[in-house]
Amino acid sequence: MKKHRKIFRAVLIGIGALTVLILAIHFFLPRFINSDAMQRRIKEVVAEKTGGVIEFQEIQVSVLPLPHVGISKVAFFIPGRLGGTVEVLSAYPEWRALLTGNIRLAEVRIRDPRFWIDLAEVEDAETDREAPPPSLKDRIGSLAIPVPPALHGLSGEI
Repeated sequence: MKKHRKIFRAVLIGIGALTVLILAIHFFLPRFINSDAMQRRIKEVVAEKTGGVIEFQEIQVSVLPLPHVGISKVAFFIPGRLGGTVEVLSAYPEWRALLTGNIRLAEVRIRDPRFWIDLAEVEDAETDREAPPPSLKDRIGSLAIPVPPALHGLSGEI
């Protein structure tokens, strides 16, 4: 009988500790993410990975009911390639992958997107003026940006 009580007590302590951890993450992680130092670091990493610039108003991180990240008033620009604005960008990770310590996106939601792509011809002094103009496929091919592994296999709807 005492053995059952010990097991029951251990389970209750585990559930209590997990609840406290989730609530702590829910209330304190958004403050940490929205600090000036963290926002500067996020912008530096994006600039480093894409060669572009990103601006945003606020990042909301939520654990309940499903873990997700929401970024409001996003504006980005990759010089000579593309740019855009998004009212709200929300990303939902695969929760099973989170349990193993991996981050894989299950869903990305974008509200009020506006994108533009720069398809302007780049003049090259060495090219022959009588050469045919590059095809649209060639122009778009130069826009390729490395896709992070977390986005592999992600599909979308418009």
